[in-house]
Amino acid sequence: MDLFSILFFVVGVPLTILTAVYAHATFLYARGDIAQQEGKLELAEKRFTKAARGLNPIGRGATLTALARVQLRMNRPDDAIQTLRRAAPKTKNPGIVLALYQLLIDAALHPEVSTPAADLLHDVERLLESTRMPATLRAMLLGQFAHAWARLENTDEARRLVETALAKDGLNPGALFTKGWLSLRDGDLDVARESFDKLSVVREKDQRPLGLYGLGTAAFYAGNLEEADRLYARALAEGSPLLEPFAAARAALVHQVLGKDAAGMLRRAEEAAEKLRSRKSLATHSSVDWLLAIARAWVHQDAAKAREALDAAPVTERAEAAALASALLPKVDTQGWKLSLPARP
Repeated sequence: MDLFSILFFVVGVPLTILTAVYAHATFLYARGDIAQQEGKLELAEKRFTKAARGLNPIGRGATLTALARVQLRMNRPDDAIQTLRRAAPKTKNPGIVLALYQLLIDAALHPEVSTPAADLLHDVERLLESTRMPATLRAMLLGQFAHAWARLENTDEARRLVETALAKDGLNPGALFTKGWLSLRDGDLDVARESFDKLSVVREKDQRPLGLYGLGTAAFYAGNLEEADRLYARALAEGSPLLEPFAAARAALVHQVLGKDAAGMLRRAEEAAEKLRSRKSLATHSSVDWLLAIARAWVHQDAAKAREALDAAPVTERAEAAALASALLPKVDTQGWKLSLPARP
């Protein structure tokens, strides 16, 4: 046997096998991603699971993170958390690290998770402390933790993390949105507008619609309805699918007061929400549910639908839901909501 043949068997054959294994893993990952986008979550889970078992040029951490995203969309937060904990030590790419922690936060807040959300968030924060990452990335995650604590009604912890995140990065999107929304709930429209205004011009294009959405809501409660209508239209024009049902539902409220086509805007909100649900991109108990219900109540002037909206609102949004429902249910306790509903022009 000549030297070339020896080299082929010693180097070429193993390299060919390894290349084939890598190619198969890449193929499974790509097919899993396609299945996920098509809403075929069981098939996506199967393909990502197979891709994570072999030698994977994409990275086992990235593949496990993709698998966890599918499990979370299937409303299996406990499985997603277990998968993400396996992924954490295998993940080095900053973008994947960010996605991993975002999914951990989402899973901790999922209504079907078996462990108390606060305990899970503390566990994830401890994991974050032991993870090496760029300072800007850490600040971004702190802002998202702040938003999570705000959703759990722990406003003291939320405000502490907001200030920590903004001290590291004054244009931190998650921190700005959380600060703006907490200020809105406290009735401090000036601080809310300042935070949302900064968010509307941040470098992350996909975060800017949130700033416009917040500014529109601040304008609504300030009684500047034409301005609110304009800002919600701008937020919708940005083309954010996840934000569309929220912004359209609030725009329907504005249209109802202004005497515009509120029913048409409500249909847009409902269709956008249904599209997200068909792709399993909305949680089982999404915050958009109460917002759509209150928009229906306003558009149809239906007190029963207002009660339905109030019952659907999570604890963190119940005060605003009560304030909006009070327009049709006069005896409802607005639970300390400090902003007034706009008067009809």
